[in-house]
Amino acid sequence: MINDENNARWFGHLKSMVPHFDFLYSGNEFVTNLLSSQTRILKPRFSRRREYNGTNIRKLMSRSHRWKKFVPDAVVGIIDQIDGVTRIRFLLKEKLSERKKYAL
Repeated sequence: MINDENNARWFGHLKSMVPHFDFLYSGNEFVTNLLSSQTRILKPRFSRRREYNGTNIRKLMSRSHRWKKFVPDAVVGIIDQIDGVTRIRFLLKEKLSERKKYAL
């Protein structure tokens, strides 16, 4: 179940952390639907979408495969700084545990 109140807070939090912007790039349909009434959404043109997308990159991280070539060096630095790969693995493990619980 999606908590709309938390989603609204997320966008407010995002706006508080970045400089003013007039539009937002998003190829995510959920984000587009959530925010289109609050800001202008531009859909980026993707090349090699199967490789260069968050789902694939998180999957590569969780499996200890090479993921750094798919993101800018600055992003690699931030992910390393916050131990993001460990976070991704923890969240995936938690998600799989939840699925097993409801499958029984």
